[in-house]
Amino acid sequence: MVNFTSRVMEALECRLGGEVKWPDRAERRRISDEFSSKGFPNCVGLIDGTMIPLSQRPHFDGEVYYDRKGRYSFNLQVVCDEKRRIIYFCTGWPGSCQDIALCSYKISNNDRDREEFNKCIAHTRIVNEHCIGVLKARWHSLHELRCQLKQDKDNKYAVNWISVCIYLHNYLNGKDDWTEEDSPLTFDIEDYPHEAENVQVSTRDIGIALRESLRAECLTHNRALGGFLKQRPRE
Repeated sequence: MVNFTSRVMEALECRLGGEVKWPDRAERRRISDEFSSKGFPNCVGLIDGTMIPLSQRPHFDGEVYYDRKGRYSFNLQVVCDEKRRIIYFCTGWPGSCQDIALCSYKISNNDRDREEFNKCIAHTRIVNEHCIGVLKARWHSLHELRCQLKQDKDNKYAVNWISVCIYLHNYLNGKDDWTEEDSPLTFDIEDYPHEAENVQVSTRDIGIALRESLRAECLTHNRALGGFLKQRPRE
């Protein structure tokens, strides 16, 4: 059975592997224009991470697969466009590897700008949340991979399984009537770590500077539109 499954996955990867690709210049421009209209210029994708739980503890280095939610899992990083089409992904890393989130702010009292900027990010990034939700709803095996990781080939088998699910997701994207309502999700900004160890200070400083510039442009844009952000009197 495993041999037949491997051959089917190999065929699907050969046939559909091109479904996931980084956008060309024209497509990057189109995506960038779409996100610019939401106050995020020069953005060509939305990035987020999720865990792919394993049904049992891996036989080798099992402890490194133990994630912060108390499960053994793989880490899956996904970049998608505004249409929930995955344009890049990375998986195979153990669940103990955490995402690094430097875009959002920690909320402090009476800091309206930071709170509203976080809402801007959440409002835009929810597309990626929906993308991952639809991916897992279509392929229920991603809720818990039932495979034993005893050798390197088992790890490769699991990664190929996840990859094929992603190729099929893109292949079906726009070909059926699946909607966000089929997989409702809520966004909780507290689910993401705001600090990370072992990050070079110079890189952090650059990220903070970019975030400050982005915050100013994003808030100016959305307040001018008078859209989902509403001014609130300070308490």
